[in-house]
Amino acid sequence: MEKKPTTDFLLKELESLKARVQTIEAQQLNADKIWTPHDIADYAGCSYCYVIQTLIKLPGFPATLGDPRPRRPKKYRAGDVIAFFKHRNQG
Repeated sequence: MEKKPTTDFLLKELESLKARVQTIEAQQLNADKIWTPHDIADYAGCSYCYVIQTLIKLPGFPATLGDPRPRRPKKYRAGDVIAFFKHRNQG
């Protein structure tokens, strides 16, 4: 027999989703903001390691701003990263 979710559980999930949507909307308003891989991980809901090892190496991912050499801080324009995810999710 399947266990049905409780009202408290559903309310907590709803609050969590609302908070995430608010965060994403706030980030979209700051399209010219500079993001680090940590910011990208927060936006995408994935780990920092996934961003560094996989995501930034995908074709079409925005180029880093500044020095592209290894071991240099990676920085990206928020609007470019958001656009990448929009196009990637469309298909």
